[in-house]
Amino acid sequence: MQVEAIEFPSTGGTCRGALYRTDRPAAERPGVVILAHGLSGTRLTQYDRRARRLVHDGVAVLDFDPRFVGTSPGTPRQRIDAFAWLADLRAAVAHVRSRDDVDAQRVGLYGSSLGGGLSLAVAVEDSDIRAIALDVPAIDGMRATPSPARSRPALLGAVARDALGRRRGHPPVLLPVFGEVGSGAVVQNDVDGFWRGMDEIDGIEWIEPRRVARHAETGEWRNEATALELMSSVRLRPARRAAAVRCPVLAHLSEDDRVVPFGPTRKALGRIAAADIRTLRGGHFAPFYGDGFETTTAAQAEFFARELTAA
Repeated sequence: MQVEAIEFPSTGGTCRGALYRTDRPAAERPGVVILAHGLSGTRLTQYDRRARRLVHDGVAVLDFDPRFVGTSPGTPRQRIDAFAWLADLRAAVAHVRSRDDVDAQRVGLYGSSLGGGLSLAVAVEDSDIRAIALDVPAIDGMRATPSPARSRPALLGAVARDALGRRRGHPPVLLPVFGEVGSGAVVQNDVDGFWRGMDEIDGIEWIEPRRVARHAETGEWRNEATALELMSSVRLRPARRAAAVRCPVLAHLSEDDRVVPFGPTRKALGRIAAADIRTLRGGHFAPFYGDGFETTTAAQAEFFARELTAA
């Protein structure tokens, strides 16, 4: 496999990542799948290993870190704004369509959690997207329940402090993204599954346990996000326009997901004419570890091979 370091511009900044492709000579330029990450996700978390599963003779994969996180530059660090990430995903689509070593007419998207909402939003507006695969997609920010109700006042208080502090010239307030119930983290439900997924990644060096991880090839992941920008994900609601998606969709939903509601998500995706909706169990992070990872990656590799290598 060839892994080429790439970078591309996005709204005044830069995104960095990698283009994965087979090292066997291809008869034609391959189609390409672009990966969209979940909240705070970087190439280090679960995306590098998923990219490697999806590559084959007819499909390349582009994985990148959005601005302000991982290997991509930008300050303040850990600024995770859903609509900035959406702009970065659009920029990634534009980048692959500008390349002469992949097929600009065969572009697919993969997105998990927040990245699933971003992928659906791009597919709604871009009729040239050929196929999308979604794992536990957060497609309606108003319905997401990442933490118990009793934890939300503390989160809203942190957002208010951050907004006020910035007006006074203070640095952003940082919150942990993943943590146990009562920890003050943004995501507290189903969080054991996130750590199980991280434990399966080879080559991670924990600089600070469950807070800062590094990898020689895929960079850094930090378990923190600026408080004020976190509210942007609430306004990301592509579910309302899901019926406008015309390309084939493969979606894996978790029946016992406590972060993204199973019923409303399945109903919204069911309005897509060419949607193949499959279910699994194990909570929100079920597709990221163990049998869930094996099941979803195998299905997605077959799906993209069919949809992106067809004439």
